Amino acid sequence: MMKVIESLTSKVMQGDGPSCLRLGRLYYVGQGVERNVRTAMALYYSAELSGDVDTLRELGRMFLEGDFAPADARRAAQIYRKAADMGDPYSQLALGRMYQEGTGVEYSSEKAWEYISAAARGGMA
Repeated sequence: MMKVIESLTSKVMQGDGPSCLRLGRLYYVGQGVERNVRTAMALYYSAELSGDVDTLRELGRMFLEGDFAPADARRAAQIYRKAADMGDPYSQLALGRMYQEGTGVEYSSEKAWEYISAAARGGMA
């Protein structure tokens, strides 16, 4: 496990978003490292700043579901919006559903339609 952590740490220092996310998860649960939620959140923030759309999508899901992160629908919406604006159909669909249900955002049928339609155009059925 130490080799994995060393490898991830090296990639984190290079700004690799997926590695920030993976190492953050390890800190969040204390697997192979001492549990440290503050470090996990800092790594998640670095992951967000990487701008990697797949990382953003996963980070949004984690905050929405409270999986490896404290549940925070507002934060999830902010992160999903970044990925949606980059054209990610999965994030567009997730954000559209959040607008449809008023989860983490103010209910808006117009915005829900906008994001869900964009997701459909992007291949989400």
